[in-house]
Amino acid sequence: MATILETKQALSDIRNELRKEQQHGVELARNPDATLEEITVQSALLDTLQAREALLMRDLERQESEGRNRAEKGMQDRKPGSSFGCMGEFLKSVRDACTPGTSADRRLFRVADTATGANEGTGADGGYLVPPEYADGIIDLVRGESVLYPQARKVPISGNRLIEMYLAESSRKDPSSGRHGGVLAYWKGEADQYDAVKAQFGERTTNLQKLTAYCPVTEELLEDYPAMEATINDLVGREFAFKADDAMLNGTGNLMPLGILATNSGTPAQNNGALVTIDKESGQAAKTLMFENIIKMYNALIAQNRSNAAWYINQDLEILLMQLTMPTGSIKSTGDSAVEKIVGQSGAPVYLPAGAYGNAEARLFNLPVRPIEQCGALGEKGDIVLMDASQYLWIERTGITRQSSMHVRFDYDETVFKFTWRAGGRPDWMNKIEAYKGTTARSPYVCLAERA
Repeated sequence: MATILETKQALSDIRNELRKEQQHGVELARNPDATLEEITVQSALLDTLQAREALLMRDLERQESEGRNRAEKGMQDRKPGSSFGCMGEFLKSVRDACTPGTSADRRLFRVADTATGANEGTGADGGYLVPPEYADGIIDLVRGESVLYPQARKVPISGNRLIEMYLAESSRKDPSSGRHGGVLAYWKGEADQYDAVKAQFGERTTNLQKLTAYCPVTEELLEDYPAMEATINDLVGREFAFKADDAMLNGTGNLMPLGILATNSGTPAQNNGALVTIDKESGQAAKTLMFENIIKMYNALIAQNRSNAAWYINQDLEILLMQLTMPTGSIKSTGDSAVEKIVGQSGAPVYLPAGAYGNAEARLFNLPVRPIEQCGALGEKGDIVLMDASQYLWIERTGITRQSSMHVRFDYDETVFKFTWRAGGRPDWMNKIEAYKGTTARSPYVCLAERA
């Protein structure tokens, strides 16, 4: 089911397309050479787009209505194991417990009693554990708002880090000790001696990091339980979703997850050794995109990962993609490169905007194109990335902890709530792979180099 954000985006897209087709219809009506068939087809297209717009508007109204009602129903529909009607009621009780001269709500201690492991249920420093169902609600919103996080390979852990073994594979060539980590097979004759093989394993550690959200809330909202729940879920969930996606793409590995684009100087733990970076073309102008860039990126993506891969772009890149065409003409040799350069006149477009041929998402080489804010600015490394996001490891501890203070913003009549999410991550592949035949390095993570 689409999220409210996805529905709003789809509605915006259909309205843009409708305006474009309406303008085309006006031009067609003014054209004395237009045939009756062309006008009929255009009229039918406008009817279809208007019907789709009406359906999306109705769906959006339903989603927003359900969102408003969900918090209000929480007061009556208490969840199993919870003594609070909604998250807003819980947060108000925490605020009251932190206020001098006010007795603590006993339900806060029942929440602490059900928590596993160490927790802050005593409230000595104003902190209480968010009841699991409300913490899960924020994580659900993260999943709905995030682009990359829902696709990652998730491993829940109970400690502070995950230590695991991996096969050290760097080459597919024969003879090689790299394919399948050194587990190789050989054709032999009768009575021939077997070749000894030994798998090469490495050990890696992925540490939990701490993501926090700082949320001041007015006294008026604290008195309005349903509004409080909607506000907290929206603000914290959206920000956690944004930061999770940003870390998966740009994380440095220092006090945060290691990102796909990480190529920092320093320790290997702060570099994605599996990233393939495609160089710009000779003489390529700044802040441009060429057909050769795209085909080389596509070629560098490991074939078995293509079915689950997508292009992630800075939205400014859409303007260049819409003008990108496949050249036609003679083939010019470029030496040992696996990709030949085509010179000649411009040909067919290679980018299909959403809805162009009934496709729900924009597509490039028949793979989805997803604009996300976290991609680099136009011309920077990472403004376009081709990857299989399921090849990213994400670890997390269950639940979100929170603390509150009424003193930080006392003179503004606000109470501050602070949420903490213990999570970490890194690219699942440790290095790029040399092809079995040829010299091209391939990976599930491919980006285009800077064109500045």
